[in-house]
Amino acid sequence: ETSNLKADFSALLSAVIKPYGKDGITFRADNYPNWAEGRRADDLEICRDITQELSQHAVVITHYGTGFDLRYLRAKMMKYALPALPPMFAVDTYNIAKMNMLVSRRRLDALCKYLQLGLKQVVEGNTWVEAALNGSEEAMDEIVAHNIQDCILLEKLATIMFPYLRSMRRL
Repeated sequence: ETSNLKADFSALLSAVIKPYGKDGITFRADNYPNWAEGRRADDLEICRDITQELSQHAVVITHYGTGFDLRYLRAKMMKYALPALPPMFAVDTYNIAKMNMLVSRRRLDALCKYLQLGLKQVVEGNTWVEAALNGSEEAMDEIVAHNIQDCILLEKLATIMFPYLRSMRRL
């Protein structure tokens, strides 16, 4: 989760990396010293920790992650001169849905609702502002809970989508 949609105008707030069938590993910006010191725009440490964990996995499964998440993360990695991610494979459930499903919307929440997998947790816009600008722990709790729920839904969706996967893209 980020404070905005472009890496040069935002900061990383949280990330969850969930190995299949296991609990997620949660990264929260408010757990880092820069956040407590009021330097919430300095997301080097959380970016480094996310990329180090991600580097330990051979396959990354996302929903629109090849369009947003991975490109955003790479922009941050380049800013901080972090090592590139090692060769890995990407499975993007958005792209699988695009190729195989004739539905009106391919957003994670729409697909999960249609397939009766569960509902995303809604986070109001001002919650993002409270977290990113004011450092609200309560707002961060809500964003992180939303992030965790997204990963749970993504795992369910990916399980249904795997039989329709034609190939895995290499990152």
